[in-house]
Amino acid sequence: MVRLSIILVLLLAFAPDWLLHALWLVFAIGLVAAWVDRRSNRGQGDDVARYSRALALRRHHARKLAVTATVPKQ
Repeated sequence: MVRLSIILVLLLAFAPDWLLHALWLVFAIGLVAAWVDRRSNRGQGDDVARYSRALALRRHHARKLAVTATVPKQ
């Protein structure tokens, strides 16, 4: 992605006038696509963290219940 951006910037710098509008359009679409891709990937890590936290809480409660079940009440 970085290489593609560098190539597009160089093309924008040295492109003839008749090609500038098309290159700006491609550059803008690429930026929006990269932003959307990054934004959609960012949420996946949160889901994993949320699942891990929920799993840890379930294990903790299960361990706590097992300990209280083995201790006789007086």
